[in-house]
Amino acid sequence: MRSIFLFTISLFLLFVGCKKEDSATNTSSSIVGTWKLTKLTVNGTAQPVNYVETVKLNSDNTYTYTRIENNQTYSDSGTYSTANGKVTVTHQDHQSQTMDYTLNGNTLIITETDNSVTPPEVWVSEYTRQ
Repeated sequence: MRSIFLFTISLFLLFVGCKKEDSATNTSSSIVGTWKLTKLTVNGTAQPVNYVETVKLNSDNTYTYTRIENNQTYSDSGTYSTANGKVTVTHQDHQSQTMDYTLNGNTLIITETDNSVTPPEVWVSEYTRQ
């Protein structure tokens, strides 16, 4: 269950760079699009990604998140905003969270510190543009 929560958090980080663009703008410099989780590390240690996780970030600052694991589908949607390398995601239940992100070409990296555990854990999720 904790991995699902952290995954959801990672997904929301993907939304950080989304903003409205005119049709002439090159979307490769924006996080708008569909992203697939390709790598996950916790405190610098690679974790298995035995599931399919995708996030679709829309230009109207809405998102949809889907995770398929063990023949079960988990999903979420909501809104997001970005500023100064951070993304704030507001889930369907109106809970919000803010995470760091970087965009390097077709790679989106979301970094989150989980302070709910001792010692705190640093989760880094790497997504590839689809």
